[in-house]
Amino acid sequence: MLLNISHLSASTQSQVLIYTNAVFTKAVENDIIPRSPTFNKKPTAEKPEKVKALTEAQCEALLKTMKGTRVYPFIVVCLFCGLRKGEALGLMWKDIDFENNILTVQRILIHPESNRHGILTPTMKSDAAHRKIPMSHEVVEVLKAEKRKSDSAYVFSMRDGRFLTAEAFRSMWDRIRYRTIGGPATGHHVHPTLDFSVHPHQLRHTCCTRWIANGMTPKEAQYLMGHSSSDITMNVYAEYQAEQELANTAKKISSAGLRLAIG
Repeated sequence: MLLNISHLSASTQSQVLIYTNAVFTKAVENDIIPRSPTFNKKPTAEKPEKVKALTEAQCEALLKTMKGTRVYPFIVVCLFCGLRKGEALGLMWKDIDFENNILTVQRILIHPESNRHGILTPTMKSDAAHRKIPMSHEVVEVLKAEKRKSDSAYVFSMRDGRFLTAEAFRSMWDRIRYRTIGGPATGHHVHPTLDFSVHPHQLRHTCCTRWIANGMTPKEAQYLMGHSSSDITMNVYAEYQAEQELANTAKKISSAGLRLAIG
């Protein structure tokens, strides 16, 4: 029976193709089939998710609030290296070159509904997703500290050393939700201080906007983000730029009103 997924979103298509390709690749390796029918298949479209970038003040508040918690290294890797959630969760220590301060993205961890324990696969969202990312001094120091505490092959792992299940990641991410005003903090003995909500993809989205806003060329950002085209990269930044321009306009209007009132 043929499965038609052309009507699904690009993100959902990617998840389906990653999962099925992992299954067929294993079948090829075990000489069950001669060739994977999903080899080199790609989603019909790749569209950036509509996510609002965090402001500089929100980034500072998030990092300050979550420092010392289990989720802090994940925040740092995604916020400063632009990794997708699955790329970060698929990281292994052998992917981190501390001598040259380079992080290599070469696998992804997915949690499809049919397997919430997770599937680790080298089949990335696109060929462009395989990339090497220079790490800042701050990122290197955070990861070195984390490695000194780790007995696992994975950067983000369960207590038994395995990669994170969907439930384990949700539990880790809940540390942010518990500290968010209006979040489910009851009974967790924490004082909510964050007045904004955070989604994992926001960290990557924010990284992209900050890179370009600080002078990185679209082609550089495209490579580091693992986008299949610079149009996707610039669409992400264009939304951020429009928001900044609107905010600046609002300040001018407010300022003009103040002067009129005084005059």
